Amino acid sequence: MVTYVPQSMTFTMKYSILFFLSFFSFSTLFAQAGSRTIITGFPHLALNTNPRTGGMGEVGVVSSPYYHDTGLRQNPAVLGRTQGAYGGRISHFPWLTNLAIPGLNVSDLGGFVSVGKRLGVEYHGRVLRLGLNQYPAYRNPKDQHHGIRLGWGITPAWSIGMGLTYVHSQGTNLPEAIPLKKWMGEVGLDYQRFIPSDLGDWYVNFGLAATNLGSKIAVGNNPNPSLFSPATLQSGLMIGIYPLPQGKGQMAYEASVQFSKLLVPSDITIDRSASLGALVSFWDAPGGLAEEWQEVIAQWGFETRKIWPSTVMLALRAGGFLEAVPKGNRRYFTSGVSVGWQQLRLDGSFSVPLPGASAVLRSWRLGLAYEVNIFSKK
Repeated sequence: MVTYVPQSMTFTMKYSILFFLSFFSFSTLFAQAGSRTIITGFPHLALNTNPRTGGMGEVGVVSSPYYHDTGLRQNPAVLGRTQGAYGGRISHFPWLTNLAIPGLNVSDLGGFVSVGKRLGVEYHGRVLRLGLNQYPAYRNPKDQHHGIRLGWGITPAWSIGMGLTYVHSQGTNLPEAIPLKKWMGEVGLDYQRFIPSDLGDWYVNFGLAATNLGSKIAVGNNPNPSLFSPATLQSGLMIGIYPLPQGKGQMAYEASVQFSKLLVPSDITIDRSASLGALVSFWDAPGGLAEEWQEVIAQWGFETRKIWPSTVMLALRAGGFLEAVPKGNRRYFTSGVSVGWQQLRLDGSFSVPLPGASAVLRSWRLGLAYEVNIFSKK
């Protein structure tokens, strides 16, 4: 049976869940009995609130050449291809709504600007509200993330990137809790190439990134770090085709796939540094190679897009997110739509759990993006 939390949970139970969501992997909420989920601290650092990529199975380590805001989260190297663009995005994500915790949501704000044609800089801020705002006797806990990222196009095809994120987490709404203050790092690599053909231009994009890199995390008031940060290795591939214009408007078709793996050891009770834990995470699964493969999350997404000469844009998206049942059972289908006019774009996405997965995974995202590019887009 899939583990879930009933809507009739008590006030005390809500306290426990908030502490659990703040300090431990939320994958265990969706896992079946006997599962071997990997435990991390502050897993919400890995949440993807971008409604555009959220409609494509949350694939974000690679990106379409049409968009420049992907580097705001998963792969900072994508910022290396901003090429004269600047813009920003705000988004809202009512997280885990089926847990019946009022006010549990995530809001993002980000902006980027290019410095020349090969250097991109961005700021990203996030507020995770842990809810329970109907109980005035207790403070309303929230986590805040503030990040700076740089992307540099070392050649027309290759880009590299890096970033730092400052995390201020209250962790729980208990008054005596000590806030956590921590720095996380990330690095990324991006390759893109256009291939002309008689049908139009083909596009190939490869991306590789390691995110949420940091030292171990202390739980609550315990001064001794005991949990690993949710460091993640991500790689992906996107292939697009942009047919020659026929009549009014330009069509685009893009397909992408991404594989993600936590750089966290299976046994967190062994005293290891974060770097050593990331290294042994590739071979320490109790079930051997077969279980190591189960730790890899598969994601995929598709987008079809049309842009009219009046600079009106419409995009439809679909995708999927598959995590092995013993490793968390997060399995859901995603869909999304974008409507754009001039420099503004409204993005929305919705996720639906697959049969056997927890209904908690059902959610939606909504965002507004603004982008200006002095160069023509595909």
